[in-house]
Amino acid sequence: MKKLKGHKISPGVSIGPVYYVERTNYLVPRTYIKNDEIPLEILKFRKAIGKAITELTELKSLLKGKLRDDQLQLIDSQLVAMADEEMIKEVFRRIRKSKKNIAWVYHEIMTEYENMLKNTGSLYQSERVIDINDIKRRVLHHLIFNEKYNLPKIQTPSIVICERMSPSDLIHLHDQDILGVITRYGGFDSHTGILARALNIPYISGVDIDKINENSNVILDADNEQVIIDPDPILEHEYQERRKKFITKIKYFRVEGEEHKTKDGKQIDIYVNAGFFEEVKLINISSVKGIGLFRTEYICFEKNAIPDEDEQFELYTKVLLHMKGKPVAFRVFDFGRDKILDILDITALKGMEVLEDVGGVRFMLENPSLLVTQFRSFIRASKNGEIRILLPLVSKVDEIDASIKLFRKVMNETDCKSLGCRTDIPIGAMVETKTAIENLEEIAKRVDFMSIGTNDLAVYLLGKGRDEYMIKNHYHPEMFRAIKKVVEVGKTHKKPVYVCGEMAADPISLIGLIAIGIDSISINLSAFKTVVDLISRISFKEVRKMEKLILSETNILSLYKILKAKYDEIMSN
Repeated sequence: MKKLKGHKISPGVSIGPVYYVERTNYLVPRTYIKNDEIPLEILKFRKAIGKAITELTELKSLLKGKLRDDQLQLIDSQLVAMADEEMIKEVFRRIRKSKKNIAWVYHEIMTEYENMLKNTGSLYQSERVIDINDIKRRVLHHLIFNEKYNLPKIQTPSIVICERMSPSDLIHLHDQDILGVITRYGGFDSHTGILARALNIPYISGVDIDKINENSNVILDADNEQVIIDPDPILEHEYQERRKKFITKIKYFRVEGEEHKTKDGKQIDIYVNAGFFEEVKLINISSVKGIGLFRTEYICFEKNAIPDEDEQFELYTKVLLHMKGKPVAFRVFDFGRDKILDILDITALKGMEVLEDVGGVRFMLENPSLLVTQFRSFIRASKNGEIRILLPLVSKVDEIDASIKLFRKVMNETDCKSLGCRTDIPIGAMVETKTAIENLEEIAKRVDFMSIGTNDLAVYLLGKGRDEYMIKNHYHPEMFRAIKKVVEVGKTHKKPVYVCGEMAADPISLIGLIAIGIDSISINLSAFKTVVDLISRISFKEVRKMEKLILSETNILSLYKILKAKYDEIMSN
């Protein structure tokens, strides 16, 4: 028995065998087909190649001017290789000869190409292997997921181990027999981490995965930030009991009634965050005010492409109908560097310092066709519920002015009367940058509400990287002073303010947020029970007395000790 340390990304406990996954290791279906099925398989392949080429071409056009010519050539080389006639002929020849299904044949041929290039010993050819790998993954994605093959599942419920996990990887694995995730790389505030917590998948990163044998039985104890390899029977039994309690907590937890109050009667409005419909279906709508943040770009992770208007309309409609009249704040596509690179999925670009300034509403305004399409789908879906629109990563008032002007233009061009669409859709701004804090007065005059995204605010205010293990930023005095300013400006202009970042889900920092006047939050579903329980124990009047102390503090460790002491006091009572 041995133990490995790591960082908790998503809480919980799991026990089981391990399943190693490479990012290229799709579970490729392997079936033999009949002669009369060959034309259909070939058609599937042509469609998959066509989709892959179309989406790469679209992404290339979006990024023109943001990538150097040599970086754009990386996309061009993949486009050329995808349409290679000799490769396509070989796929057609082999499917006719072997009678294997098309995904099996394509995977087989591309893997042979990879191995052939690896064996040349040439540096140039080894770089080509990376390209072939990217191409194989993209085309297989369309062959396997878009054509809805009957995918083989992980045969035994297992803990998945890999170098790093992207949001799209986790989305495609979460409905299989996945018990938890262990990775070498990954941050608490990464989008994969947010998603894992939403799905209640125990996840630990920063682990030396080379020390875990494929035949090992493993305990993943994310709560205590450790991985235990081949535990003895007594320890395994103890963890089996903990695992049962974890499952019971997830399965049976329900909170009825949306009026969540402190023990002295102060109402704290609780919304939830979501990113895709499977997550929304888990929401007990009787216990929440609504969805305070729906991350619309997550649909792009599921598709490995940017969805069209009808695909977006269908998703937004399903979400609104499920929420039965409760408000849903849909965030406009927020394509930060990590998200664009996940969708683009070109390995060579991921190691470069590229797209650092991409993201937020500015990127969408620079690509107005994207924003028009999304606005139109929001407007069309608005007849199905209480819709709100959030503009991400706002820095300057001209970004809000341009967005609202474009939104009104799209609204005027839409036949809202015959379609039954709303014409009074509220538009809010996400306050996540230092510049936004500096321009708060003018921003508040232009929007209907403000939402504070604490994850990105830490990046832009404190200069911290998003992939760092940065929960400690929840206790930084500068964060509390910036949030207090938003609260005050919101009151002055009578504009609602709520916090939708991970800071609101951390019980210790939540005490500080309530102390400085936050009374509306949006959190991941996995944090709901903890937050509701804490709020019910808090004396609002007592916590509010801490405001001056918090806002005058200059040291992060000192502030953490103050908040932690109050948390311990509250929980002990």
